[in-house]
Amino acid sequence: MDYPALLMTSSTRDDRVHPGHARKMTAALEAAGHRVRYYENIEGGHAGAADNAQTAFKVALSYSFLWAALTGSD
Repeated sequence: MDYPALLMTSSTRDDRVHPGHARKMTAALEAAGHRVRYYENIEGGHAGAADNAQTAFKVALSYSFLWAALTGSD
């Protein structure tokens, strides 16, 4: 199956979904030859950020990933 580039995000301290699921999915996609970017915040919880600065960083990361995917500058 052909997948577009993917940004997978997770949080080490997620108390609802263990970050191991995101790690395993990323590894499986990479093993299958797909392009995956992975970011894991060591703080935060299920929302992935502990404060506004981390939320802003995650939003900027998402937009920069989207920009690179749309312009082919990845």
